[in-house]
Amino acid sequence: MSDNFPPDSPADVVGILDDLNALTSRPNLPGPACGVTTALGKITAAAPEIGAAVRDRVDSGDYPASGVATVLTARTGTAVSAFTVRRHRKRGTPDGCRCPR
Repeated sequence: MSDNFPPDSPADVVGILDDLNALTSRPNLPGPACGVTTALGKITAAAPEIGAAVRDRVDSGDYPASGVATVLTARTGTAVSAFTVRRHRKRGTPDGCRCPR
């Protein structure tokens, strides 16, 4: 892959489709747990009987991501942003969180 941009010749762009297609065939490897999963783990450890119910509400689009982030941060002490909640809700997609679905 060439580091030149813009390309000096058409030959520099010949492999661009292959490079982009390769992105879709890479496995989505699990990474470290996101803030949402960390917060949910703390809730489940403290009160297993409500952990699943909280998880369902966090995953639901019925609750605004900014509000969910504020509540999780306040209740667990784990920093969670609205962006992280939105990404976590899209787990299993190419632009979603790496946490398991």
